[in-house]
Amino acid sequence: MDIKTKYEIGQRVFFMIDNRVYEGTIESFDIGCGYDNGSKYLDIGYCVKNKFFTDIAINEKNLFLTKEELLKSL
Repeated sequence: MDIKTKYEIGQRVFFMIDNRVYEGTIESFDIGCGYDNGSKYLDIGYCVKNKFFTDIAINEKNLFLTKEELLKSL
């Protein structure tokens, strides 16, 4: 099995918490996989750090390379 991540450690990303946009740096990531109701799943979560959050876990689908990309997704 090959697992490809969308983002790399050290990469700057944008995300939202409580309807506010934040920018942070990927510090690490976790990969979860298994079976749920007979179907395989793969979940990639990233640990992001910035001046407001020292260590926050965010799912890959909630991270964006640019602020504009994040705003377009709303």
